[in-house]
Amino acid sequence: MSAAESIRSRLPSLYRPEPGESGIVSDMLAAVGDRIDTLHQLSAFVLQQHWFHFADKRTFSPTANLMRERAQRPVLLQGDLMVVADAMQLLTPLKSAARPIDVFVVDALRPATADLLDAWDGAVPPPVGVQRALIDDLHRIARSDLYDADRFAGIALDPDLVAEVVSGIGGSELTRRNRDLLLAAYPDGLAAADHDWPTIRDLARIGSLASVPPRTAPPVLRDTVESYRTRIARIVALYRNGLGTLGALRSMTEAQLPPLPADASEGPDRPFSVEEWAPITTATYAPHPPGPPEGAVGPLMSWNLSNSALTPSPPTLLITGAAPGKCVQPANRPMIELYRVGAAPVRIAIGYDDTVAPGDTLRLRPAAHRFVIAGGELLGAASLPSEETPADPTVTDGAATAVAGGPGGCTAMAHGPDGMLWVGTETGAIHRWDGATWTERGTVGGVVHQLVVYDFTLLIAAADGLHRIEITTPDPPVPVAGLPAGSVNRLWRAPDGAWWYATDNGIQQSAAIGDAATDIRTDGRYLWVGADDAGALLLGGDDGLLHYDAGNDVAHRYWGIEFSETEPDWDSADGPAVDSGLPAVICARRDRTGTLWIGTEEGLAAYVAEPVRPAVYHTRLRAWPDLVDGQVFAIEPDQRGHMWFATNRGLFRFDGRDMHHQEGGVWVSYRRWDQRADGSPRGAWRYHRAAALWQYYDEVQREWRDNDLAVRTAAEDPATAVIWCDGVSGDIGALSGDGFVPSSAVADGALFMRYKSDEETIHDGGIPFIPRVPPGASTWRYLRREESPLDPPANRPWWSCEGRRFPPPLTEPTPPPGRFGKADAPPPANAYDDALFAYDAEAEVSMAWNPSSALTVLVRLVHRAGEAGIDPAVLDVVWNGLQKVRPAGVRVSLAVGETIVRK
Repeated sequence: MSAAESIRSRLPSLYRPEPGESGIVSDMLAAVGDRIDTLHQLSAFVLQQHWFHFADKRTFSPTANLMRERAQRPVLLQGDLMVVADAMQLLTPLKSAARPIDVFVVDALRPATADLLDAWDGAVPPPVGVQRALIDDLHRIARSDLYDADRFAGIALDPDLVAEVVSGIGGSELTRRNRDLLLAAYPDGLAAADHDWPTIRDLARIGSLASVPPRTAPPVLRDTVESYRTRIARIVALYRNGLGTLGALRSMTEAQLPPLPADASEGPDRPFSVEEWAPITTATYAPHPPGPPEGAVGPLMSWNLSNSALTPSPPTLLITGAAPGKCVQPANRPMIELYRVGAAPVRIAIGYDDTVAPGDTLRLRPAAHRFVIAGGELLGAASLPSEETPADPTVTDGAATAVAGGPGGCTAMAHGPDGMLWVGTETGAIHRWDGATWTERGTVGGVVHQLVVYDFTLLIAAADGLHRIEITTPDPPVPVAGLPAGSVNRLWRAPDGAWWYATDNGIQQSAAIGDAATDIRTDGRYLWVGADDAGALLLGGDDGLLHYDAGNDVAHRYWGIEFSETEPDWDSADGPAVDSGLPAVICARRDRTGTLWIGTEEGLAAYVAEPVRPAVYHTRLRAWPDLVDGQVFAIEPDQRGHMWFATNRGLFRFDGRDMHHQEGGVWVSYRRWDQRADGSPRGAWRYHRAAALWQYYDEVQREWRDNDLAVRTAAEDPATAVIWCDGVSGDIGALSGDGFVPSSAVADGALFMRYKSDEETIHDGGIPFIPRVPPGASTWRYLRREESPLDPPANRPWWSCEGRRFPPPLTEPTPPPGRFGKADAPPPANAYDDALFAYDAEAEVSMAWNPSSALTVLVRLVHRAGEAGIDPAVLDVVWNGLQKVRPAGVRVSLAVGETIVRK
């Protein structure tokens, strides 16, 4: 209701004018009401400036803009250094162009501005558009070489100002001094822009409460009003939600990083990730067996390691050829073998098919490979270390290319502990790749859904059932008995050793491969079986997603139909899933934060806990039909906890905050996972099975609405699988006081893998890699590759230089080793008579690795495309901010790309 109507309604009926009536009372009411309405509007604007969310909106302030509009002056913009004080006093001299400075300014105007000046008749104040165009051109002139003594003849200038201008200053300082020259030339027409505003001071007061002063230097960190407002809002939210958490570390990093340019494809915030269990320390070990030559090892010599890491750590190996001397042999075809993990034999080794000359050092460093099946083709990418940075284990930026000679129609793959890459196809063919050569190992009936390598056996889940290949033999695949006839879509080995199968007939379980399987569920087709890190068994299929409690034989299906905290999200799985809130589920994974990612026949979803207020969360289902509009075939976490999605539109990646899509081999950011493209919250979603579409919940109208988001991502070849495996980078050089100095790279094919299925049988391995240092205790050996053919002696037992045992007759016991460490107890008398001695020494060996540790967090900033580096001042403010919010006792490090820059 207008103020005039409000006043009219309060008048006695005898004096109250009728609506639409004209007269002195009606006119007075209209005039007074209009004034009151204007005052209400202005007061609302002024009050709004004191609210937190509007406190710094100087440029967009309705009050400021309205005042300037009424004064016939252009709106003040953020970057303005000068404004029109009196339009007539500014444009009249330019119109007449009587002074040299006037002529210069008019000649420097853009043609459109010059036309506006010519069209102005000089009799009335110029329109706002003319003033704005002129101010924009004056700012452009201020950024040029403005000062000339003749040009400013007759204009009173401050000598200090002139001296500063001619001293050779540049950049923003020169622009400001040129602004002062123009103010002196047009003292009545121009004025310095005043960006000060009471509400700006209010913003600073808010900032002082949170100890967030505005940044004025260096230039890379200098705050604009908008960036300062954003930073304060993030700091306030950080303190509201609590310190000492991963979320606090993420929020502080966002708050301290300066905003990106407005046209940045990544959005306003620089991409980064927060990683737990960070490998930020370095462990080293060099075996020193007793006896001469000091520090040198030979074949069969072993050493024990103890690794405090939470996960296996890829090491760097240095093998230096020993100096010639007594009991020293050349380091010919040296090998380093991971022999045992605890008491369990492993017997996997990497070797160099050449000789390390005395004094030379062979350096082997971890590399990484990423393989993707896209469009039925196997693609590979690699990340290699440089002298400055290690390899990226996620191979995020590696350009994927087709693996030469690979089969077509690929559908599944697996990487074995021996380095072999196995690939299955839509026709049922099974292929093996050793990094150089492809070998076909047979065919099963129909499309291959999954490959699993376990205990020297390749398990094949296919359309015609389950098959196996013994990888240590050349034999073709054979069917596995014990399962019902039909397609096996997924298999999974539980921690207790039992095997679970998702089939077209339901869910089955067996104690071991080949044992008769027991029916667990027989209610339709299942495509997924697996457990998350919390131990929950997840089943996915035509009926959606189920949580199965094996101990109590109880299953609950995700329901998620109602937007309510009183209705359960999970309901009994008895009966058909008429409306489960999800389409058919293909795969499911839980990430390190507890988010449950769900790949379906109709797109990607995630079951998340959204914060409502401090310490209060609501569970919601999010969906991304604007990114993925079809099948999600696989969800895989990389080593750093980022989630990768193989979908009908290619490969996606989630870094903990932003969603990325690989388009044309380049990662394109689709920004925050919890927001839509317009920045609004993504909200709650469900899948309506009857309507066959996604719906989102409108919290304003309090109702479910059909998805109205168009697909934003580019169409790419469907990706059906993604895996990572270790690699190796080798070079020859020398050790000096400054470390390793490389001289040449190891030739292609010079590195090889070998493994033993038992103590007496050696096999060739696949893609070369350095065995990882496992957590806890492990035993390593130095070996030398056997010559071929090998002629073992008749006196046995005997061990080859590669550690192969040639056994004695069954009636004779195996002798003990004859070389003892300094801490070992001496053997009994005469025990050396039948003891086994190592070969002569050949090399000095050292190992170094970065153990992943508990109570460590790494914040990793990402380089933008074409960016040489990040300003150290930015790194400093981020680092100082992290120290304020890190949990007590937790070590935090800051990295840029693969390089740790603060720790």
